[in-house]
Amino acid sequence: MILKSCLFIATALCAEASMASLSLHKVPPEITLEAKKGGKVQGGSWSSKELRGKVHVVFYVAPSAERENQKARDELKKENFPSEKFASVAIINMKASNIPNFLISSRLSSSQKENPRTLYVEDRQRELVEKWHLADNTSDVMVFNKAGQVIFSVDGKLNDDQIKEMMTLIKTELAEKPTQQLESSKTETNSKTHRNEDQTP
Repeated sequence: MILKSCLFIATALCAEASMASLSLHKVPPEITLEAKKGGKVQGGSWSSKELRGKVHVVFYVAPSAERENQKARDELKKENFPSEKFASVAIINMKASNIPNFLISSRLSSSQKENPRTLYVEDRQRELVEKWHLADNTSDVMVFNKAGQVIFSVDGKLNDDQIKEMMTLIKTELAEKPTQQLESSKTETNSKTHRNEDQTP
């Protein structure tokens, strides 16, 4: 009986670990996808260092779970956030499928042409599962702020409340902070004052 209980607890802990999402307010370990590990569908390597400078939404998707978070993607398309401040990345977990890679790659190339505002990336060795401990065989959703820190992370299908939370976080990050507005106003006022002083005879 004790052995069964221990096995049950161990199994539960392993299941929980496999579903663990990224730690919030931290920059996750750096990942580079290139050569045999994958890379951008259009060619070239991809690094998680690219998740900086803008607000990014990342979908880590198994081919079989392609439409699992379609509702979240549709909400993002509706908003049409400015490309100079926002970007989306779809990373495909190629190992989570028995479909030959060349067939998946061909399909992704078509998707890239149809959705030019989303960057499509191949993960051929489950790098994000291994290094970021994302859930396998599903659709994981993450939001990164401009500093590359995770501000939202959910493994699996998002419910309506989680989609609302994601959208609110993105809009908050994209909005100019009141302190920034205040500092900008102070700088402009000081600049005007200095110009007036310089013009005084």
